Parts: sequence; C-alpha cells; structure tokens
Amino acid sequence: AGKLKSWYLLSLKINRLKNEKAIEEEAAATAILNKVKKKKKNTKAVQETSIKIQECEVRLTEAQKELDGLAKSYQETNEKLLKYDAQIEKLKKSIDEQTKCDETIKDIDFRIEENEMMLMKYSKKLQEDYRTVSEH
Repeated sequence: AGKLKSWYLLSLKINRLKNEKAIEEEAAATAILNKVKKKKKNTKAVQETSIKIQECEVRLTEAQKELDGLAKSYQETNEKLLKYDAQIEKLKKSIDEQTKCDETIKDIDFRIEENEMMLMKYSKKLQEDYRTVSEH
C-alpha cells in the first residue's frame, strides 16, 4: 500500500508538473498568438494609414493644381490691372489736357466777348462821331 501511495503521489506530482508545463506552454502560445494578432492588427493599421496617406497625397496634388490655377489667374488679373492702371493714367492725362483746353476756350470766349463789347462801344462812338460830323 505504501508503494501504491508513493506511485499515486508521484503520479499526482507528474500530473501537476504536466499541468504546470501545459499552463506555461499555453501561456507562451497565448503570448505568441497575441503578438501575431497585434502584428496583424499593426499591419492592418499600417495598411489603413498607408491608404489614408495616399488619399491625402491625391488631395494635396489636387489642391496644388488648384493653387497653381489660382496663382496663374491672380497673375493674369494682376497684369490686366497693370494695363488698366496704365490706361487710367493716359485717361487722366487726356482729361487734364481737355481741362486745359476747356480753360483756354473759356479764356478765348471771354476775350471774344470783351472784344465784341469793345467793338460795340467803338461802333456806337463811331456812329455818334459820324452823326456829329454829318450834322456839321
């Protein structure tokens, strides 16, 4: 009975060691499995991130094209504005010249009126002188 008991205890100890070994192996396998899952998850995350980066690059390229178009449009508009500014300056000079001409014309008109008044005055004087001479 003593040998049976010692075999039984030995068997229990062996089973306990086997269980401990199995638990350790299961824990190691679980750890490996978790690492694999994490790696797969990381790989998936990297792939998703890569896709997002590619989408961002596409949007960035589109935005750059739009920006280039806006820059070209801005440059064209700026060139037109410079031409308009030059035309405005020409118009201002023309208006200044026209204003000078208008002032000269007014001055000439004023002189003509003065001369007409002087002529009328002299004409009256001549008529009076003529009457005076005619009467005598």
